[in-house]
Amino acid sequence: YEWSWMATSSPGTLPARLRRLRERLGDQLLSKQRRGRECPRVVKKPPSRYPVKQLCVVK
Repeated sequence: YEWSWMATSSPGTLPARLRRLRERLGDQLLSKQRRGRECPRVVKKPPSRYPVKQLCVVK
């Protein structure tokens, strides 16, 4: 909708309308700072080529 009125409006009103459009979109734009990670980054162990026998612990 916003782009359609820009094609038909006079050039003198464009700066004010764009300013209002940016003010309305300011809340919806992404913030510049990233939030902290919820889970720490870890390096995963590469998978083994051969199966590994699991040892049973006897009590």
